[in-house]
Amino acid sequence: MSTLLVEGCDYLHGVLSCSALRRRLFVLPFQRDFDLDIGKVRLLHNLIHRCKKEGGFIVVAPEHRLSLEMKVKELHLCGQLELSKDLHEVVSDSWYDVIDEVDEVLHHRFQLVYSMGTAKPLPQGRHRWRSIQALLKMMEKCQMDGVRITPDKDAPEAFPLVSIDDDIDIPNFRLKMAKLLVEDPPLDFKWIKGHHMTNCIFRIITDPDSSPNDISLSEEHFYDLLSFRGLLAFDILLQCLRSRHRVNYGVNKDRKKRLSVPFRGADMPSQRAEFSHQDCAITLTNLAYYDQGLSRDSVSKTFEKLLCLGKNSRADIYYEWLNMSKLRMSPETYDAVSNVNKIDLTNYAKVDILFEYFRKNPCTIDFWLNNYVYPCELDHYPERLVNNSWHIAHSVDNHCVGFSGTNDTHRILPLQIRQYLPWDTTDSVWRSFLSTNGKMIDIVMNKTISCEELEEGPTHQTLLSFIKLVVFGRNKKVDALIDSGALLAGRSNFDVAEFIMGHCISISAARLRGVTFFNEAEGEWMVLEASGKCATKDQSQIREDETFAIFDEPRCRGVDLKLRPDAVAVLTLGHHICKDKFMQAAGRMRQLSRGQSLVVVGEPKVFKEIRKLNRSLFAREGNDDILQSLEGLSISTGVVDIKYVLSWIMCNTIELIRRGVRAWIEQGMFYATGTKPEHFVLEEKMGLADLYGSPIHKTSVSDLIVSARDFHSTRTGGGNKFIMDKISSQFKGFDDTSRFVGEGTDEECERESERENEQEKEEENEYERMSAYCEVEWDYLSIFSSESTSQLSCEIRDISSIMHQHMSNKSVAQIDWSRKVFCTLNFMRTVQFSMELDNFLRVPDSFIWFPNGELLLLSEQESNKVLLLFQNDQSSRFKVGHYFGHYAFECDPTVDIFLRCGKGSVVPDEVSCSLRLFNGETMYPGDQRSIVKKMLSHANKCILSGKFTVTKASGEPEALVAARGKDAEYDRSDLEKVCNEIACEVEER
Repeated sequence: MSTLLVEGCDYLHGVLSCSALRRRLFVLPFQRDFDLDIGKVRLLHNLIHRCKKEGGFIVVAPEHRLSLEMKVKELHLCGQLELSKDLHEVVSDSWYDVIDEVDEVLHHRFQLVYSMGTAKPLPQGRHRWRSIQALLKMMEKCQMDGVRITPDKDAPEAFPLVSIDDDIDIPNFRLKMAKLLVEDPPLDFKWIKGHHMTNCIFRIITDPDSSPNDISLSEEHFYDLLSFRGLLAFDILLQCLRSRHRVNYGVNKDRKKRLSVPFRGADMPSQRAEFSHQDCAITLTNLAYYDQGLSRDSVSKTFEKLLCLGKNSRADIYYEWLNMSKLRMSPETYDAVSNVNKIDLTNYAKVDILFEYFRKNPCTIDFWLNNYVYPCELDHYPERLVNNSWHIAHSVDNHCVGFSGTNDTHRILPLQIRQYLPWDTTDSVWRSFLSTNGKMIDIVMNKTISCEELEEGPTHQTLLSFIKLVVFGRNKKVDALIDSGALLAGRSNFDVAEFIMGHCISISAARLRGVTFFNEAEGEWMVLEASGKCATKDQSQIREDETFAIFDEPRCRGVDLKLRPDAVAVLTLGHHICKDKFMQAAGRMRQLSRGQSLVVVGEPKVFKEIRKLNRSLFAREGNDDILQSLEGLSISTGVVDIKYVLSWIMCNTIELIRRGVRAWIEQGMFYATGTKPEHFVLEEKMGLADLYGSPIHKTSVSDLIVSARDFHSTRTGGGNKFIMDKISSQFKGFDDTSRFVGEGTDEECERESERENEQEKEEENEYERMSAYCEVEWDYLSIFSSESTSQLSCEIRDISSIMHQHMSNKSVAQIDWSRKVFCTLNFMRTVQFSMELDNFLRVPDSFIWFPNGELLLLSEQESNKVLLLFQNDQSSRFKVGHYFGHYAFECDPTVDIFLRCGKGSVVPDEVSCSLRLFNGETMYPGDQRSIVKKMLSHANKCILSGKFTVTKASGEPEALVAARGKDAEYDRSDLEKVCNEIACEVEER
């Protein structure tokens, strides 16, 4: 195991090298970005030859072994055949593989992935993270059995602690969350409320059997629907809420990526692993930052981004944040930041306020993630090169053996490894081995003093308080803490050691003289002495049996410390803890069969599950005598005995095996059909339609085997029939027909990109150098003799023709532009002739208003000359209905009569809306909103059926917003709301 690699090497060095055996020990780390050439491969050959000659050993972590094998395949696929062949000789050499902790190393969750191809943004990413954040907001209102919401007392604006019971009514949970969403959706999903197909939407997002193709929606709304379906009907949200932050997942601060990654133990993030399922990764990333909050730098960047938004958008967003954070602000503090215009990031005092009150605000965190993390770190590769645990167990000569202290998961280990159980043997040693399971259970039952339920609250606090109570209040001895339940997550081992030293050891100074713990920063076992001195275990003058030992969760397997013969250890229970983990933890007490003993403790939630499960177990089996003994054992109270704990642990183990069957079958068939390098390449399908676009029906294990065999055999054109037949027979008669919903969402992989340390790229758009258009002079005096624009002596165009001929996005031509708005050729052509003028559109500024109500837009040069005519000649012919307008000054009360164009008195709203939309404006007050809606609705008359986008139904007006550089003003604008309204109306057809 990689978590124990350093300690394992030290142990092997002492036993094999620094002993009479004098065997040389080699370590062979490897990863994808190691720059290989023929010379370096030759060095590997020499190293292995030397190891063989000296009878040495090579120690590797599982991921290093797989990466070396996958590099051979990658080099072959890239055309480097000679180098691939040389490296293959290293991999295919005659190895004798010895695997320690075989059940953990060969666990089905482990696989190594090489990303292949060019990275692209995650498909429908914006729909995914907005949907996830919307449902997480709904969680605060979810009140039902099996869900406990605990607000943060210190920061009421923070996301509450959500606890999900194992026996929660899952269908009811889906319905409850869907109802909350439909009745009061967040702003981004207002289209759901009152939708004419609400019942169909409700069914699709809650029922795995339903088909999303039964409903006709716009493309954006359809993706929203699929995202909600994955989170609810496929139970992704539920699975993520059941995971524990800093135990099962969290953010690795040492990695460049800021997404959540799997944790190998409490406060022990994986260095290279990622969650394979991107929706799972997004959900857990949100939950991680909700719990830990943002850094000061992240808060500053968040507000920098906020202040770059449009006026209305940033005011609305900040108002939403402030409403949550003001709950604990004093009046003076609130007054300092009561308005977005008061935000000054150069004022350190105000930045301190922002950090204090907004770092754990869920809406602020969402904004930071949506702008700085998800868009740049959620990528998608077209293909992946894969190896799994079956490839670790592969050996050319079938020389592979393994060891483990438990054998519960032997049925879902790769078939190259089989459990050796010689039941007919008369050998005393083997008979002793065969009785290990029963013997360990008997020892644990006899040597457990009591099972204690902790109080409600943060687990690291309640656990340490319990130990203090046992030592102080009950005057009993405690010599070790075995945290197999990861209850200390969130607190460093050094802090725990200091607490034990200050509150417990001082009472029993004659018995214990220090605390032994593993220092994560140093990577070594340390001893904290009463004097405050902290030294490595090897350098300390205090023996291990004279100290209080702390086994944090990663060190509950494969670590040995010499404790007192009569030592008492507190062993913690965690959610879904299985027999192998529990027994491995109990095995840290090496003399448990003699004078050592255990005190088992757990959270109230765990003890509730134990009580409830044992009641149901004995009721189902008809054990009336035991049921009578359980009469006083209520769900929330009652003494829990170790036999009830073991029954619960065994049920967790059975469920783990059942849930692993699908992955075992899939990985086994993949291994059995892989004979060429190209067979190990799989297509990455991460689109929402690929994941959630089909119904999920109940499937038996035998059907899973057949479908997996057919898929991989067809993909590769054959395979190892012997292995495939063995896989098929392994679970023959296994009667389990289920839907397998939500399984695999927590699948993880060691993903290696071509360059782990990717460099940031700055993209700069460079336009072709254009020559300015030379304007054509015309008779400006003809304006005053013309009743309409058609009578002028120059060439004119209407807006619709400009949209059709000179915009790259032709949808804008479908908008019902005002037929009274025209422009001169000089206005339209800003550069020498170009078919697309998206980046060279002139801003509508000066214009002439004609007696018949038509409006003519002028270029700057034209407006200067026309304005001079108006100002120099005051004859009556200039006052018959021709007006010169300056659009930028339309609201200026100081304008002269010759500059009057007040949109309420001179320019009708119909004309003004066309001008504003042409200029990329996003806000339309009063009656103008209905006029714009009518203009945009004209664009969807050609849409009859099939998938369409929200903006396509409106003529894609955001293209004009983008052309004017006003993208930041589109979100939460009147224009965006109108587009959504139109899309919903089209969906009702």
